[in-house]
Amino acid sequence: MLIQPLDYVRGVSSEEIPQTRRSSIQEQGHRLHEYANAAVWRKQCAATGRIFADPTELREQIWSHLTEDDSEMTTLYKDSGVCQAIVRKPWFEMASMALMVANSVWMAVALDNNSSSVLHDADPIFQVMDHLFCFLFLTELLIRLGAFRCLRDATRDHWIVLDVVLVILFIVETWILGTIAAISGMMMAGGSLKLMVIFRVLRLARVLRLAHVFHYLPELMVIARGLLRALRAIALVLALLGLIIYIGAIMLKGALEDTSLGRAQFTDVATSMATLMLDCTLSGTRGTAVMRAAWAEHPVMGVVVLVFVLISNVTMLGVLTGLLVQTVKTVAEVEREEKTVKQLVNSMEDVWKLLLETVESSDGKIDEHQFRDLISVKETAIIMHTLDVDVVGLASVSAFVFEQHEGRIGRKDFLQMILDLRNSKKATVKDHIETRKFVKAALHRLSRRSGSSSSSG
Repeated sequence: MLIQPLDYVRGVSSEEIPQTRRSSIQEQGHRLHEYANAAVWRKQCAATGRIFADPTELREQIWSHLTEDDSEMTTLYKDSGVCQAIVRKPWFEMASMALMVANSVWMAVALDNNSSSVLHDADPIFQVMDHLFCFLFLTELLIRLGAFRCLRDATRDHWIVLDVVLVILFIVETWILGTIAAISGMMMAGGSLKLMVIFRVLRLARVLRLAHVFHYLPELMVIARGLLRALRAIALVLALLGLIIYIGAIMLKGALEDTSLGRAQFTDVATSMATLMLDCTLSGTRGTAVMRAAWAEHPVMGVVVLVFVLISNVTMLGVLTGLLVQTVKTVAEVEREEKTVKQLVNSMEDVWKLLLETVESSDGKIDEHQFRDLISVKETAIIMHTLDVDVVGLASVSAFVFEQHEGRIGRKDFLQMILDLRNSKKATVKDHIETRKFVKAALHRLSRRSGSSSSSG
């Protein structure tokens, strides 16, 4: 029995529905719920079961990241004040990155030349530089926090949260524990061993500041995501390789028992696995010594070791190399795509801002006439053509796109429309569905025009 949705539309209460039909409706609802859960589960399995990274999926992630409104955090800043004015300046981010790089370089210099475990025992140059860096990082953090209307809004930026933690650790190491150690005259010996360990841990924690490189260079995040996607495939290959080594160790341990080679290199399963991994799998041509020794024991044993080397070294490591090559290829494609999309987004951002400045828009959106005026400008058409955008096709489908968005589109929909009409973009099932919608809308408009003309005639 099918569910009749008109019962709900007409406002029929559950008491007016017969018990048998009500139970049938509930049963069908449970089945639909199970089907939906099964569909979600199959989609998750398909996503997690991939061996190779999907370039299309990575491109979609890049597009979603680059088209997000970067001004979201700036909307939380104060409208006036020194701190918000400084944070909005481009040179502030450049100075922050330069400070991070200088601190990273100085960490290497200090580790190589400063043998003291506490700051007050170090040379004056190391004391001055540590106090200077601590002061500069604290100043940077206070300026960033002072730009927000409410300090609670700062927690929405994960990089600021990381800065707060690192600056607190820096202050504890440099000014609090350093002052306590200097006043009490503690030396790093005997009972002060725990304090020395705390100093070293806090000093090593400064390395976490290098994570800011991913913030200033988003391209590194693309490469990191690609490598993380390859970890599952690499782990599967390594697990299979470990299983092959384990099986080979058991076979050779039993076959070479009570032989000179068995007593030397195959005494137990763990030692046999170590021998096969180090001397056969990872040694390359240097693993011939084990094959020669096994051949000396018995030709069959030599052939067994040779087969193991062919399977583990040549085949499995070859597969692992292929996985890494495929990952590098995917990452290279995605990185090239990111550069193209980033250039397109930056150019269209400038066009969008210029458009909003020339038209009156209270909601930050434009209509079809304003869009057509924009693309009719020669400079805009040249910019889009340079970015490999089909300007003619864009003008043709603009009416359909605006109709889908009730006559007005915002920034993200504008960028999406521009990106979809690049000549280098491959067609997908989604594009075919949009084409069907476009044809249907065009036929609908044509039928309305023909109907109006026949009625007027």
